[in-house]
Amino acid sequence: SGERGRDYATSKVRDYCASDAVQTALIFLRSRFHKGMIEAKVHDSALGSFERSPEIRGFLPEISWDTLRVA
Repeated sequence: SGERGRDYATSKVRDYCASDAVQTALIFLRSRFHKGMIEAKVHDSALGSFERSPEIRGFLPEISWDTLRVA
């Protein structure tokens, strides 16, 4: 059970870190838009690449991608 518990804990930490990294990337993307560094269509296109990724959708299943679009 010790090895299995460690694997579970490692998996949870890995998932948390991946989720945090994705959320940070989404915040960075939004900040670029708000600072006028990218246009709305560029923001939404980049957002779409996140949305289409099964891995990212798995880390953040609760996100309503439509509400994140700006265009």
